[in-house]
Amino acid sequence: QPVVRRYLEEHGHGDGALLQLYAGGFNAFRAEDAFALLEQYVLSLGVNPEECADIEVVDFLPENFLGRVLLTGSRYDSVARARYSGQCERAPDRAA
Repeated sequence: QPVVRRYLEEHGHGDGALLQLYAGGFNAFRAEDAFALLEQYVLSLGVNPEECADIEVVDFLPENFLGRVLLTGSRYDSVARARYSGQCERAPDRAA
């Protein structure tokens, strides 16, 4: 949640930013469930989901991913490190 909150604070609708959140077999989450939780969280922040910065819930690991991968302390971190080692960084709210 802190990653989503910070992203929404730093980016606005249509600014070209995109946050992709993984929900799938590696973290035992269904994308549909994750999307519903995300929508509830965004609304709880007082943000209109239709007018906020772009966020996608994906259930696949992109092959040619060019962005940053934030490690949040979840069980998915080891998969992310193995796949995207040079692009990984610890999420700002997670002390090293």
